[in-house]
Amino acid sequence: MQLKQKLLSTTINGLAYFLPAVSARISYRLWTSTHRHKMPEKEQTAFNQARKQKTAVDGMQIMTYSWFLGEQRPIVLLLHGWNGRGTQLYAFLPALEAAGYAVVAFDAYGHGLSEGDHTNILQTSAIIKKLALTYGDFFAMIGHSFGAMAAVNAINSGVKCKKLVAISPPTEFSALLLTFSNFLGLNTKATGLLENYVLKKYAIESFESISITGIAPQMNIPGLFVHDENDERVPLSQSQKAAQLWPGAKLHVTKGLGHVRILRKPAVVSTVVRFLNGECST
Repeated sequence: MQLKQKLLSTTINGLAYFLPAVSARISYRLWTSTHRHKMPEKEQTAFNQARKQKTAVDGMQIMTYSWFLGEQRPIVLLLHGWNGRGTQLYAFLPALEAAGYAVVAFDAYGHGLSEGDHTNILQTSAIIKKLALTYGDFFAMIGHSFGAMAAVNAINSGVKCKKLVAISPPTEFSALLLTFSNFLGLNTKATGLLENYVLKKYAIESFESISITGIAPQMNIPGLFVHDENDERVPLSQSQKAAQLWPGAKLHVTKGLGHVRILRKPAVVSTVVRFLNGECST
């Protein structure tokens, strides 16, 4: 464990017993803090070709991107993962254009060219709701990792969408918290304080209410889960469980693509577009 991480762990764990509210706030802030990575060259073409526009959501400016609008095409919303960017799913653009779709994407709070330095699942869902008001109902959403969880929560809160594609998604919210707690080395007391803090802040009674696994049984739109068997960040079992709970959902398992390379594999793009077109038998 690196020195800085060890010091944070020791501080938060100690505060859990003497100043529990402070311990919870610090750990939550660390958990929701984001980090911007430099845009790789392979995304530059998509960025240059996009129509870019800032949109205000809850007093914060977020960057939106759109491609192929203005031809009455059904709109597909692309959602990046944690510490990603709106252009991260660039590999889908040519195939979506060829299939007759328009595309919209955005940088979540604390990501890319949007304002902020941290975010959470509810804030990202709020952006989706705002874009639905701007562009109208989406034909489909394609979400990667954290973005997939945000998409499902947005649909569950009333955003209209005919199909959902979840790529490498964490499907149990409690697992996200546990992973963070283990990474930072939080003790049982500090972990419990963080969990209670999140429940109160999000005004929810359980993490299942915002988990894909908790929402899946009520979903009445076609769903496709795409996951690599050797995903180093989110285990395949997350998608397997959610796909079983989502009525009629399909599961496409890849090999050797990990958590991020899966977004650039032509076979994955083809599978997703065929699903949108009603041709996927996976």
